[in-house]
Amino acid sequence: MEPTVLNAKQNKPLYLQLCESLAQGFIARLDDGGKLPSVREIARNYNVSMITAIKAIDYLKSQGIVCGYQRKGLYIKDKDRLLECYASQPRTVGVTFLDIYNTSSAFLSTVICALSNECSRLGLNLQIFSTPSSVGMKDNPLFWKNIKKKNLDGLILATRMPVNDVRLLQENGIPFVWVNVGIPGEDVYSTITNKLYSINMCLLHIKKIGCRKIAVISAEKDADMQTYLGTLCPGYGLEYSFHVMEGAEKKVGYQLAREVIENHKPDILFTRGTELTISALGYLTEQRISLPDDLGLISYSSSGSSPFPAGNITVLNTRAAALAEQAVGVLNKILEGKEPVEKRTVIPSELIIRGSCGFPMGGKEEITIAKIEDLDLLSYPAFQSALEV
Repeated sequence: MEPTVLNAKQNKPLYLQLCESLAQGFIARLDDGGKLPSVREIARNYNVSMITAIKAIDYLKSQGIVCGYQRKGLYIKDKDRLLECYASQPRTVGVTFLDIYNTSSAFLSTVICALSNECSRLGLNLQIFSTPSSVGMKDNPLFWKNIKKKNLDGLILATRMPVNDVRLLQENGIPFVWVNVGIPGEDVYSTITNKLYSINMCLLHIKKIGCRKIAVISAEKDADMQTYLGTLCPGYGLEYSFHVMEGAEKKVGYQLAREVIENHKPDILFTRGTELTISALGYLTEQRISLPDDLGLISYSSSGSSPFPAGNITVLNTRAAALAEQAVGVLNKILEGKEPVEKRTVIPSELIIRGSCGFPMGGKEEITIAKIEDLDLLSYPAFQSALEV
């Protein structure tokens, strides 16, 4: 029997939680008379006291499910009664995101689609709902009321969430997993990309193609990315500027691209979002700015595909679907009473080099790089030419 973690903060008494977990394990031994672990083994495997283990076994005996014989141990008494009382019902998982986020965004829509598919594969019911922002509030009664009303077994947080909302989940023993929120607390289960490593990979590629000046445009603030750029760029001899205009990506991309190109004249434009990139491309097309002859372009992508009018855009693939699938797997383990191996699961991003910020290499239309050291295996003719000059 695998070691299992029970939640002392749940409203349900610990011995009843133990009964349910034990019964699910017993269902795998469906023959009447099947031998069961001893009370001492149960206490050790589930990390509970002997008193709690004895109380749980006594309760199962009172239900006619388990019987015990002196010096012989515990046995399943009635498999039909076991199934009647404890045959598992489909669990219900919720996925929530702050109402300030747009579900049509490439990242969030990819995450929700992948969550839905993975929940279906694992036999989990899925409820999708937005959460009102509680910024500046001590408590968010609407958030907690929504959670209680839905009677969820577990929750996946698909966007950044206010700390007070997360505290409510922890205090009330609601299992949850966070998807791609940077670096949450050590005591929080999460699936994330390593943003520092990903940005480092992009910057090294930019250096190798002989560019120097980078402008990042974004529809939301990103303190982590600004910190990483400020730390890494000087070491590569690169200059960077970070430009934010909060609003809908499809509206602000054009304006940001115009402002940056007119006033800063970068070698590389780094766009944080699919809709933002499409909007920025509108300005570049209007001004007849050619990629990559006049300007290099790198965009974030949630899937690695290139859903742009110009299909040859170099992208940093955040692999949103893999993040979501892993989050469901981690949450399902928690709901089954199994302790996941790691609190934080890192899904590596990929740099997919295409013509907008790179060069044709060996006749290939694109090259996918998953590790920084893989960049050293590529031939960089543009950079070599620059060195020779």
